[in-house]
Amino acid sequence: MLQEDFRLKRTVELFAQLANKNPVFCKIYTGLQQLLQAEKEQQGVLLLNLLGLVDAVLYTQAGYGIEGEFSPLDNKGNLNTVTQAKYSEIQPLLQALHTTGYGNRLETLTNAMLYSPHVLADYRIIHALVDHLDNSYTDMAKEIRRLVKCLGTGEQIYLKDPNDYNMVKPYSLPYVDKKQLVALLKKDFAPQGKKVMATKLSLIGSIAKEEENAWYLSLLKTARRTVREQLMLCLGYSEDNIPLLLELLNKEREANKGAIYSVLGNHTFAGMIDFWQEEFQKNPMSVQYLQYTQSDEISDMLADHLKKQCVHIIQKKDSSQEGYLPNGMYAVVGKTSAKMLKFYCWILDNIDSLTNTKYHERVFGKGGIAYILCHVISETLVYSCPQQMVDFLDDLPQKHADLLAEACFISDLLTKSAAYVYDKWHDKEPPTPKILEAWLEDDILHYQGYHIRILSKMSALTPMGYYYGSITRQFKEPLDSRWFHWMIQRDASDLLYLLMPDGPEELLQTVGAYFHRLAMDTPWTEGTNVSVKTWQCLRMMNRCGCKDFRGTVVAMCRHLPSISHYHVTSTLSVYCEFAGLESTRAEAQDILKFYNEFYQDRNKAKELRKYLINEGFLNV
Repeated sequence: MLQEDFRLKRTVELFAQLANKNPVFCKIYTGLQQLLQAEKEQQGVLLLNLLGLVDAVLYTQAGYGIEGEFSPLDNKGNLNTVTQAKYSEIQPLLQALHTTGYGNRLETLTNAMLYSPHVLADYRIIHALVDHLDNSYTDMAKEIRRLVKCLGTGEQIYLKDPNDYNMVKPYSLPYVDKKQLVALLKKDFAPQGKKVMATKLSLIGSIAKEEENAWYLSLLKTARRTVREQLMLCLGYSEDNIPLLLELLNKEREANKGAIYSVLGNHTFAGMIDFWQEEFQKNPMSVQYLQYTQSDEISDMLADHLKKQCVHIIQKKDSSQEGYLPNGMYAVVGKTSAKMLKFYCWILDNIDSLTNTKYHERVFGKGGIAYILCHVISETLVYSCPQQMVDFLDDLPQKHADLLAEACFISDLLTKSAAYVYDKWHDKEPPTPKILEAWLEDDILHYQGYHIRILSKMSALTPMGYYYGSITRQFKEPLDSRWFHWMIQRDASDLLYLLMPDGPEELLQTVGAYFHRLAMDTPWTEGTNVSVKTWQCLRMMNRCGCKDFRGTVVAMCRHLPSISHYHVTSTLSVYCEFAGLESTRAEAQDILKFYNEFYQDRNKAKELRKYLINEGFLNV
């Protein structure tokens, strides 16, 4: 390029005019001529020397600035933020927000929420968040929207614990003026705009609710497409809009009608029962919109309709609206009127007739109506734990209690003493397999911090639409310690990992010893994610206070010698976190010894040694 680029030669000619003006320029010009005339092998060094000289001149001779005195940035009118962070603090986050692609942008945003939440109150970050609500990276966009909502409402934000990804914890965010954040979201709002405008409207509704009702009404004439659908939901924040929504129901397109039904399903209004009964006649699937209302009137109405459909199934009459029934069953979550509880009893009394019909599996799915009923009752317990539901389960005859074993078990965990729950349930057969299934079901039980909680993934229907979140409810008492011995006897390692005890010391030693044996003796197979299993064992040993981790990673390699170099080094990284570098290097030496002495492929040991040296687990 030096020889062929005519632009460079032209630049050198122009620079010759400066050579006589200044000794430094003369030195640069001399260096340019030497560079162009030098042999190819020497040009690289000469070019670097010349660039270094030019760089030094620019640094020492160039200047910049404006006249006047320095003064702090004025952030008046910018959300009244109490924080004005240093640019060095917000720069990485601004870069993550303004750039495109994947990379570690989402991690940067998460780290800001975890470790430096104060920067989120800086008005420059707030503006950047609002500007990137429609970020091209979908996961980034979702997290930005969730963050803006929590900043506006003052809610805590739930994030995975960086020390244990199986735990989700609430984290506090800084204060941001709600009214000014809403004003920023409303700035340049286009009612006929793209999806990002619907997102802005959704956030405004979540933050301001009915306070912005007059503004919602002003958008009715001009809002189009997804913005209009979201507008219907926002109108639901004020009960005064119910007559208007009933009127719009006959005029709006289908998507907007669904939003209106969602709103109406969450409100009590004159003629409500007659309205819904008429809707059921036209479209039985509209029952789904009543899923989260707790009205006893609606509960009684649903009980009557669902019983009629079940009778229809028992009589083996085919129906073009079969899908209505399971949707209707899931709509009764949280409803505990006397008529609804009688309907549950009727299902249990007629379970054989319902199960034996030729339409049963087609209508209710593989689990059948008993599974749906058990799930609905479990969800109701998690949702609100109503006393009438607890009493209903306590009074069930034994044959019905066996059908609803998981729900009865959950009810006892929430309302009975720890000793009572263990004594009643630990040795029951055949319900024990069902209990184990309930323990391990992701949407029923989960471990959070040092508290055992039931976690439900049920979606909450609000005027803003469906929100798929988590509802947690703590047990009446921490689990009886005997359950952990029960789990060890049944080799329920996944369950122990979720339901880690926090004492006493003797129990922790027992659990730690169990996971040490598991890491050392379990013959992992190719189908097992062996590194993840070993990580779990190491983490549980550390939680239990174990000090000796030696041999665990060697055992992993011994059980699955073909494991990749990456998984060996990543597991050693976890090991090092708990055991320290000295112990890790000793473990790495033992791993190499195993591959050198007992593994046929000698290249495996050579390649692995390079990986271990690169990671600092072996000395060169």
